[in-house]
Amino acid sequence: MAIASPPTEAKSTPRGKLRAWFEQRIEGVDELDMAAIEAEAADYFLSDREWAKGMFGRLIAQELRALLSQMRERVSLGDSATTKKGLKERADAAARRWGAWVEHTPQGYVRLMAMTRSQLLAAASERETRGLTEYRTARLWRDMAAKLKNDEQMVREHFSPVQIEKLEQRILQEEV
Repeated sequence: MAIASPPTEAKSTPRGKLRAWFEQRIEGVDELDMAAIEAEAADYFLSDREWAKGMFGRLIAQELRALLSQMRERVSLGDSATTKKGLKERADAAARRWGAWVEHTPQGYVRLMAMTRSQLLAAASERETRGLTEYRTARLWRDMAAKLKNDEQMVREHFSPVQIEKLEQRILQEEV
């Protein structure tokens, strides 16, 4: 991204120029990466970046945050800022994802937002068990594939169900 220059009507003080540069830089932008803007300002205003960050890093961050706090259409979110429209879009996206999420528990399927602590822990345990089962099965498939001669050979031509069971047991024993 090209570094914007301050507008000609900027105040003559360093602080005024910095604020004018920020105003120009954030105008019309919904989502801001504040750390990136702070770094861009330091690059623009000072040639020795390390010195600039050490000397003016806090000032730059404070000025940007102060300006954003005065702007009613901006909402600060930790190290980022967004417009009210952007915040609503984030909330809507989160509601679509997590508000409708249904999770399996020992009591059956439950909406995430209606789950209790014990249901969350039980659901997490179920997912971990399924994950471990999937991992073990994938290892079994890879071990079997490595023993087949080519892409056309079928599993039944090399393995019996008993041999597959023994191979799975070996995988399980390696984990213990």
